[in-house]
Amino acid sequence: MTISTEGEGSTRLLALVVDLLDTLLEDWYPAIGTRFVHSSEGDLLVNRFVPCAKCASDIAAEAQCARDDAEVTHRQNSKGEHVVRGSKTTGDISTLYVIHCFSIEECMLAGREHGWLECPSHSGIHMKDVAPDTVFVDIESSLVIAADQMRRGRLLGRGAFGFVFRATVKLQSGELCEVAQKMLEPVDPGPGARPSAVAAFKAAADKWRRDSLEFASRAYCTSRQELNLLSRLRHSNIVCLVGVCVSPLSLIFELAPLGALNQLLASHRKSGARLGLSVLRDSAVQVAKALEYLHSAHIIYRDLKSENVLVWRFPPPFGPQTDVLLKLGDYGISRTVMPSGGAKGFGGTEGFMAPEIVRFNGEEEYTQKVDCFSYGMFLYELITLKHPFEGEEHVKERLLEGARPVFLPHELLVPSPMLDLAIHCWAASPDNRPSSSQLVGYCSAPEFTHILDVCELEEALPPSSVLPYHTGDEMDDPDDFEAQLWLGGKNITVMSCTQYGWFEQKVIETPFRARFTSRVRDTVWSCDENGEVTVYATSLHELTKLKLPSLSAPIIRAPELIGSDILLLVTGRQLILLRLNESNSVVLLATLDSPFAIKTAATVIQTTSRQIWTGHSEGRISIHHLSTDDKFSFSSSLYLPDDNVVVKDILASRDGNNVWVTYEGGSRVFCWDVERRQISSSLDIRKVMPGSETIHTLDVEMAEENVVTCAALLENADGAQLYVGTSRGLLVVANALLLQPLSACRPFGGELTSLCVVEGPRDDDLNTKVRTTLSTTSSESGLGWVRERVSETLERFRGSPAPSPGQGTSVVVTIGRGYRYMRKPSLRL
Repeated sequence: MTISTEGEGSTRLLALVVDLLDTLLEDWYPAIGTRFVHSSEGDLLVNRFVPCAKCASDIAAEAQCARDDAEVTHRQNSKGEHVVRGSKTTGDISTLYVIHCFSIEECMLAGREHGWLECPSHSGIHMKDVAPDTVFVDIESSLVIAADQMRRGRLLGRGAFGFVFRATVKLQSGELCEVAQKMLEPVDPGPGARPSAVAAFKAAADKWRRDSLEFASRAYCTSRQELNLLSRLRHSNIVCLVGVCVSPLSLIFELAPLGALNQLLASHRKSGARLGLSVLRDSAVQVAKALEYLHSAHIIYRDLKSENVLVWRFPPPFGPQTDVLLKLGDYGISRTVMPSGGAKGFGGTEGFMAPEIVRFNGEEEYTQKVDCFSYGMFLYELITLKHPFEGEEHVKERLLEGARPVFLPHELLVPSPMLDLAIHCWAASPDNRPSSSQLVGYCSAPEFTHILDVCELEEALPPSSVLPYHTGDEMDDPDDFEAQLWLGGKNITVMSCTQYGWFEQKVIETPFRARFTSRVRDTVWSCDENGEVTVYATSLHELTKLKLPSLSAPIIRAPELIGSDILLLVTGRQLILLRLNESNSVVLLATLDSPFAIKTAATVIQTTSRQIWTGHSEGRISIHHLSTDDKFSFSSSLYLPDDNVVVKDILASRDGNNVWVTYEGGSRVFCWDVERRQISSSLDIRKVMPGSETIHTLDVEMAEENVVTCAALLENADGAQLYVGTSRGLLVVANALLLQPLSACRPFGGELTSLCVVEGPRDDDLNTKVRTTLSTTSSESGLGWVRERVSETLERFRGSPAPSPGQGTSVVVTIGRGYRYMRKPSLRL
């Protein structure tokens, strides 16, 4: 059987074997295989030789002749006798063959300079016949670019490898293409270059003259390393290889119009700008996808940092643009993962290298998780616009001791998941870091940029009442946002926040359980089921106590102010209207006894009518109309499609045109048209799955068992959104009128118990807004700190145009069990 191979295929096999052997020697056995390292006797640790092809051919021919001479033939004569013809070989049969060999470094240098080597026995031999891989015979012809196809332009930058020039290449199709030419040997930067570039060129050229063999070999190895990887990679976030030019030795890549990301981050930092949230998210997602693709191809990148991320589209400082396109470049020290699943070798940049590489100098095996550690440092660069451990000394020692980069206070004003993910990536143990696929999932999830902050609650969930209270001043900037969240329970917990997160928590000890809390004018009322009320100012001072009129049944919801002076009380059997005087004394106006037990209630205020909707069992909804003299005029009833359910919650729009209804243990939400008294749309949350889940984390049973636990309505100038929480921690955001899902995420592993919207001021609220300051010294210092930081960073993180006038800022607060990062009961903003 004869096997023949064409030159390109056999050379590709040769190049693959050589690459594997070099990786094995240099990374796995550096003590005996590191290139250009000498032993104590002055010899190279490993000598790599290539035999002269003609010498080898001659020896093979002579050996074949010797075998022919030694053959014995048998034939039969006319008498039938066998005649044996003996060997012609006489004397000493051993022959001394001489074959001339070249070092692989000589081949690499010859391939760069003239493509020929001199054999003492055969004169000139072309490199294609000796070491075809050193002249890139194995590379597709379309990727080999001749010098006359290139027109070099201006210098773009330089690195440890050499210079990068802008260039124009004429492709085989005849098309002219703008490219980046990465020089791997010294090239004059040309007229107009900076003195530092000229000096770097002269220094490099001098080194090459002194030891051309070593530096030519290093240049070839670098080019071969990147070619071996990039020639088989195709991804939208991986820089595309255009080809290789043999003379001068250089790699040709698609041109990144905006250069390296580190330069743009430095520009933002210098101007005082920060990256918008959408820019942070897109940058993080695209680099994570590049890592995921590399890891799926069994490649460890090893040098992830903003300097190696190339930019096609990116917003300038303070610019309105938000479009981002990044690609990962520079694969000079990347490695293919061995069958064992790991790699060895010391490589990377100080401050970005994983501790397992630093601790053992790359002599112990590590996995793709080293890239995930570097990814955390990359996130740090995006958030802070500076290098990890910038200006610090003894970085390696501090890293091994467990130190990590520090976020300054104003750098913490980003969504909590971004900080969580960076810290997750910095885990000392590789097993505790996310994989590249998980990085993509985390960064692509809606909550990555929408969860502003997370706080753990000390009291058991759920709180008995949740009251949002905007506390900003009408003289404040419209984009400034200050609010309080009053949580009822054994005591009252007051959380203070801005548009960047929580900054203070206080507890008010109460003589009775704060079953309900409500905003009444410029005060907060804390009320129990029996009508005992304590009135507080937003400064948390107790103003007065009062007792509501005798009630026939316990209160089931917080007292609500209708208009300016009508107070609505709802008990399990009765609706009560009271007139509230300026002194907080009350006068009974009207009562309405319900024939059915009341489970929930909501006021529906239209321009021409006032209604109170109450929910009951058997799917019944009662509508009670109020007359102009604040009396109950008449009532009517509606029914849910399923008449065997108990109405749970009723929400009304600000204009009173629509009402949303949920029921106990149900998975559906209904939107009612108030005028037509008909259901206009519905949503079944069992059909909604979180966008951040993967096939591995998707819980199909979760969807079937999911029920609605809470809902909240957010009304903006551009349309209303309904937020729905479920028993399995799912948060669904839907178009409020159509009830079409817009987004879904699963921030909690357990039940999402409470939802509320903290709205900024509206134009109609400006006359009733309160001027408040927190009374204690700690509160003032805390609020002052946040105000200072907010004023510094107000425009920096904005990834979208400012809200329209009168719209203000709004946030949604979710309270639930088992925050999926912290795994503890928590409150999220």
